[in-house]
Amino acid sequence: MALGLKLSVDAKQHAAFGYDAAGVNPPLVLDFVAERYRVGGSPVSFDTALTYTGASTKTTVDSDGAIKWTAHNLALNSAAPATQSITVVSGADYTVEVAGSGSVTLSGAGTGSVTEGNPVEVTASTTSLTLTVVGSPDRIWAYRSDLGGMQNNPDRGDSYVPTTSSARYLPRRGNHIYNGTSWVNEGVLVESEARTNLVTYSEQFDNVVWTKDTDLATLAIDAIGPDGQTSAVTMQDGAGGGSGTCSVSYLVSGLQFSTPNTVSLFVKAGGVSWVTFRLNSFGAAEGYTSFNLSNGIDDDLRIGTTAAGQTASIDNYGDGWYRCSVTFTTAAADSSGFVYFYMAESDAGASAPTVPLDGSSSILIYGAQLEAGSTPSSYIPTNSGSTVTRAADTIQVDAGAAPWPTPNVIGEELVTNGTFNDADISGWATYLSATLLVETERLKITNGSASSSNSYTLYPVSTVAGKIYQMQISYSSGTFSGEMAIYPASTTSGVPLNPSVPQRVTGTGERLIPFVATGATSYVLVQGVGMGAGTSFSVDNISVREIDPLSVSIQMDGTVTGNTYTPTRWYLDANNAILQDIGSTDFTFTQEAAGVVDTVTGGSFTSGVNTPYNIASRHGSTFINGAVDGTALTANLTPTALPDLSATNFQIGSTYMGTIGKLRVWADDIGDTGIAEAST
Repeated sequence: MALGLKLSVDAKQHAAFGYDAAGVNPPLVLDFVAERYRVGGSPVSFDTALTYTGASTKTTVDSDGAIKWTAHNLALNSAAPATQSITVVSGADYTVEVAGSGSVTLSGAGTGSVTEGNPVEVTASTTSLTLTVVGSPDRIWAYRSDLGGMQNNPDRGDSYVPTTSSARYLPRRGNHIYNGTSWVNEGVLVESEARTNLVTYSEQFDNVVWTKDTDLATLAIDAIGPDGQTSAVTMQDGAGGGSGTCSVSYLVSGLQFSTPNTVSLFVKAGGVSWVTFRLNSFGAAEGYTSFNLSNGIDDDLRIGTTAAGQTASIDNYGDGWYRCSVTFTTAAADSSGFVYFYMAESDAGASAPTVPLDGSSSILIYGAQLEAGSTPSSYIPTNSGSTVTRAADTIQVDAGAAPWPTPNVIGEELVTNGTFNDADISGWATYLSATLLVETERLKITNGSASSSNSYTLYPVSTVAGKIYQMQISYSSGTFSGEMAIYPASTTSGVPLNPSVPQRVTGTGERLIPFVATGATSYVLVQGVGMGAGTSFSVDNISVREIDPLSVSIQMDGTVTGNTYTPTRWYLDANNAILQDIGSTDFTFTQEAAGVVDTVTGGSFTSGVNTPYNIASRHGSTFINGAVDGTALTANLTPTALPDLSATNFQIGSTYMGTIGKLRVWADDIGDTGIAEAST
């Protein structure tokens, strides 16, 4: 295909999918909803576009609305299988599958013989399941299959996940959220915080770790839960006549002092339509919070009385199921406390609710969780008598895959004889006992005195204040083994221009350094730091030319639970970065170049559960601006440099609890109109 035709096709595809903004197509597209990924404008796979880590089984919500395990494979070297033992959770269900002519015999935590087309599911009785390979199967895979089972591998559409020398856990792509009428794919679920469920039996409410009221008749697992299985528990009154309290309680231990915690429970109305949470022995957070589970009630109105020191939230899981959550902060000396769940016929206010004891008072409950954190996170099943920790998610675009602007040189060369192909070194001034010599067509800088250790040389170039230039220089340490400082300066005393942190280099290499001139003369400065007397280094191919302003534009949308997050983080070091942040009430867009920080803050954000947002920003050598939900903010025109992040990994959801729908990056300034369009 001709290059022009290919570019035309790519442009049409971008436009058709709605990825362009202000008529400019983004080289980097990560569409987690549509499962379309582009790097350098070309289609790639998820794994090619991104690097993901998160080594543990995790839950997600599939397209059928059921809570499931995200795709994973516990068997090692899946395409060249050998006999092995895998670690499992006693009491949990696992499925083993094979492809090809061989088979696998199970032993240890379960038994069975697995052949192609005949997977075997076992309930683990110990913590080790042995897979004995018979013959030569082509593939082997083993995965946890309780809850609603395991989500399919989105790259294949089946349950197989390839592995090498370790188990593999895929990211939670295709995570669905209920919008009140249907389940909607919101993209990839990213939780940057590792969380631990401190409730050791999260579904088995009839276990001895739970205490039930004497008025409560049964806690049988007898109903369909949010995982689509018979996993929910009916809380049923004892039909003794009159009224009484019906609750289950759990003593939580292992809490950290003075720490935000969140307790959550999936609940569905039965004979009564309210549930009340009570916290006991938690200092200022003690008290009752109630939730209305009735049909026909707006979700925003389902939260009833909320105790002082508690914050309540509720999330619709469809089919009458709601996940009710209470966030609180432990007192300075609280490492344990009681959590109570009451069924109620109304909002009981600040006291324990009662229900009629007539055999008809009931609610359904599932999935209790208490975790250190200021938000409810995805469900972490336990049920084995131990707490369970879910690992943090990290996703990034590796350096080089994220587009970075290539300097477009527009000015003439400002350095005379920067290649040193003759002995002319006129214009080069020396300082601190430096001496100069052209040797093998390179400029050699030598420290001529034992009393000076930072010898340097300067070369003046004519510049225009406010314009952007690029300094290029090759260097070699020669007989000097220490650091060299290479940077554009504003005065003969070596005051650095932006970037204001000198470029420290060792060995041999080349640097391209953009800078903004502040006056009619700027200087090329090269210096040895800590030079010994008589030691030297060399420089070559020195160039200074005016370039077009450098700029990048970034868009991201998704949903978050809570606030104070960083959706995107392009971070080189403490002095050079580009960030997009979600605050408690608004958004902040930041760029920091050589320690100089410039920001734009605005828009409106209200914290909640699965709160949607859409933001975009533009970052340039002389500007920064952001847009929120289709409205551009007021640009900040004070920046004087764009940090060089061309060799830096681009982190997505570095601090984040929610889903990501789409992310786009342009190596261009798409303007205020473009970021407004991109954030719509």
